[in-house]
Amino acid sequence: MGIIGIAQLGGIIFVRVRIGGSMLTNVHAGKMLEVAQLSKNMCFSTHTTELIGYSEAAESTAPIWMLSSTNAMRAASKHEYENITKEFLQRF
Repeated sequence: MGIIGIAQLGGIIFVRVRIGGSMLTNVHAGKMLEVAQLSKNMCFSTHTTELIGYSEAAESTAPIWMLSSTNAMRAASKHEYENITKEFLQRF
């Protein structure tokens, strides 16, 4: 499905972006920039990171904000999915 197929869907959302400390890794930041340059404003500015809490939520089949583990609470506190939803609603 090349860039044209993705554009028909309305946008590109980066998920499971790797971070080192509080910053994106150079590899992920570079690839995201490359895709953004190729796709002409189709990339969302918000993304999700690769946090253990999201995997725990998926394994538990529960929303991230309903889990009480430290990892889940850390992921929930970032509000990444809420921010993507807000950006989606602004775009459409």
